[in-house]
Amino acid sequence: MLRKAVNHIRFTAFFRYKKHISHYIGPLSSVIELGCGTGYYAMYFSAQCKTYVGVDLTPENIELLNQKAAARGLNNVTGVVGDATKLNGIPSASFDVVLCLGPLYHLPPNERELVFAECHRICKSSGIAVFAYISKVGAYAGACIHDDLRANYPNADANRQVLQKGTDDLQPGLFFYTMPEEIELVAAAHGFAKIKNLGTDFFITKSVVDAMSDEKFALLRPLLDQMAFHESCTGMSNHAVLVCQKSPPSQQQV
Repeated sequence: MLRKAVNHIRFTAFFRYKKHISHYIGPLSSVIELGCGTGYYAMYFSAQCKTYVGVDLTPENIELLNQKAAARGLNNVTGVVGDATKLNGIPSASFDVVLCLGPLYHLPPNERELVFAECHRICKSSGIAVFAYISKVGAYAGACIHDDLRANYPNADANRQVLQKGTDDLQPGLFFYTMPEEIELVAAAHGFAKIKNLGTDFFITKSVVDAMSDEKFALLRPLLDQMAFHESCTGMSNHAVLVCQKSPPSQQQV
């Protein structure tokens, strides 16, 4: 469905992820990123933190990340092969900041639970954990009015797959969707207290944005920025990010 045509530079979620996260990373922070790819965020945040560990399932991604770090002389960045659902070799309570900026896109609810449990385990008490996810309503609503997609949406199969099952209609085993309230409940069940839950990009605006001149887009940016920093808009975002704090043991749910 919506996984087409979402890479326009004006539409990218990357810069808003960085805005939502940067405040929580300081010069003494130990940071781990699950599903790090080839190191986009590692290269960006390396100058802000003490140590940065990237974990990814794909050995080729980790090889490229380590090559980038070596080429730039980033001695505080390390990439390791690993599975976000079972972080063998990662000690408990060892990181100030845990970033999960991709795995939840691709995991069904039962495996999503495993990721939250592992993030809680490796996060220090009162540490920060960040979870990126795809909002099913924001994604589907965007497809229904997008100039290139609305001829096919809505349809009965997408209603069933996206709205009822929380999966993509075209690639149901590859992309999984949720809602802000649902992801908050999972986080709370695993001992995380919400700090904020904010949208990053709004697929519902994409075809309009793509048709705008740079001058017109500059006038729209303040509106998009407002949408990305008010929780009332989060469910209508394509991607969103939940920022949490690991609750001290005395405050965690039993």
